[in-house]
Amino acid sequence: LDYWFSGRRVGYGVGERSGQRVGGKMAAEGLKCVRTLADMNREEIELVLSLARKMKEKPGNFGDVLRGKTLVMLFEKPSLRTRLSFEAGMTRMGGHAIFYSVRDSPLGKKESLSDTARCISRFCDVVMARVYSHKDIDELAREASVPVINALDDRCHPCQALADALTISEHVFPRAGGEKRIKVAFMGDAENNMAYAIMRMGAILGMDVTVGCPDDDRYRPLPDVLESIQELAARGGTGARVTVTHDAVKAVAGADVVYTDSWFSYGIGDEEKEARVAAFTPYQVNSQLMAHAADGAAFMNCLPAARGQEQTAEVIDGPQSVVFDEAENRLHAQSALLVYLVLGAHKVQQLLAPESGAHAPVVVAVGGNALQRPGTADSDEDLDLAAQSAAKGIAHLPHRTRGAGVVVVHGNGPQVGTLLKGRAMAVGQRSLNLNMCVAASQGEIGAVLSRCLGDAE
Repeated sequence: LDYWFSGRRVGYGVGERSGQRVGGKMAAEGLKCVRTLADMNREEIELVLSLARKMKEKPGNFGDVLRGKTLVMLFEKPSLRTRLSFEAGMTRMGGHAIFYSVRDSPLGKKESLSDTARCISRFCDVVMARVYSHKDIDELAREASVPVINALDDRCHPCQALADALTISEHVFPRAGGEKRIKVAFMGDAENNMAYAIMRMGAILGMDVTVGCPDDDRYRPLPDVLESIQELAARGGTGARVTVTHDAVKAVAGADVVYTDSWFSYGIGDEEKEARVAAFTPYQVNSQLMAHAADGAAFMNCLPAARGQEQTAEVIDGPQSVVFDEAENRLHAQSALLVYLVLGAHKVQQLLAPESGAHAPVVVAVGGNALQRPGTADSDEDLDLAAQSAAKGIAHLPHRTRGAGVVVVHGNGPQVGTLLKGRAMAVGQRSLNLNMCVAASQGEIGAVLSRCLGDAE
């Protein structure tokens, strides 16, 4: 992901935070919660996305990464993709997910939200909540002693935004190239959690976002939210621009991604149907509107979708649509986020490291004692025979370690010989990998090894 999002190389300098004991339970590193995407900086998001890509490519490598860990899933709002992707993700990683519907026991009614958060924290390692009010997410995150993930509320949908960023990296950046700034057009209801999520995603990751919406206070971004997102872009220094227009063609012009969401989110009554259809129809994503976007632009919708409303069937079922890849990426992005929040950035960086022996150089430290065979005299002939045997093993290392570079360090220090004797020098055994070895250089043994290595090759 080095050159993605704005073409600027970014390192993964994510700092570790020491754990603290809260409410009788050791909290995760820094007790990081994701209430909105703004709770993560660019480097953290890119770290999670890197892990998501690796988990998608090699799911079998992560079958026990969250073994023994439990996720509690609180649902006020109904869900298909959110529940299935989180629950499947925990299962695939060796953990367990508990579904709890709060419809019959609303949050903050029978007991305080604070008490709920404190109790849940004693039972699990991480909490995911899909609720109506962002205030509830804030209180859960404030009172819990385990990480809390916002799985949707009235203001945000950060998990979907992570999946969208992963999808854009797969489908848009390979075509657009690393130096081009990506433009995302969001069409329709802009006083909407997905509109806000996409705007935050662009602000943090360096994508320009243009919102095309009706000129109506009911459907425009709230001024305070828009201001906070523009401040987020300025603070991050990505140069991302977030603009609002009421001209559908202008919004889509040159866009690399055209994004829309349902005109009837959960909780909107039938009495609003006629007014909303009239207001949003000019912003429907159809083939005529897509023609104004960049060549090969991707069409995205977080789903569920209503063909004939926010988009036409020919668009969502057409070749530019990536909506089902987008849906699948909920699984991978959220799984990576869970690992990051439960185990920490350091563990994620370990999981992203090259597999042992695949790329890391092999260092072989050879000392005189390591070459001396038990029960033999320390003669030049014995040393030469031992060096020949050692050289054969060393010469085969690149083949057994899939092409890794081999560095031979020589010296006669007994500490080196103790480590290596009977291990690295025997043909058919894997060389001992050492991070660092310091030994006095001896010209004689170095010359012998150099000659024997040349013969072995």
